[in-house]
Amino acid sequence: MKIQRLHARLSEIIEPDFGLLHELLSRGVISERDHANIEAGESLVSVYQRNDRLIHCVSSTLTKHQYQQLLSSLEDTRQTHVANFIRTDGGLLLKLFVLSK
Repeated sequence: MKIQRLHARLSEIIEPDFGLLHELLSRGVISERDHANIEAGESLVSVYQRNDRLIHCVSSTLTKHQYQQLLSSLEDTRQTHVANFIRTDGGLLLKLFVLSK
């Protein structure tokens, strides 16, 4: 899945705070348990570690509907650049489009 292939870069650019986790929870992308595990020790765990937990949660069980909800959640929390990064498979689709012209 795209999310797993893009894990390293996504863990650097996702902002899990400021509403994203709440959006993902309310849209059914992550469970209450996932939410608690991602936030566990928030003050002691780096944003990268929380992102690793988030990516692990969503990459293993994401349905097509949840994938769309993930992208919408990113956009609704002003992380459109992250949603576009995922949509273009880390820019690979954009590169292939440009090279094919």
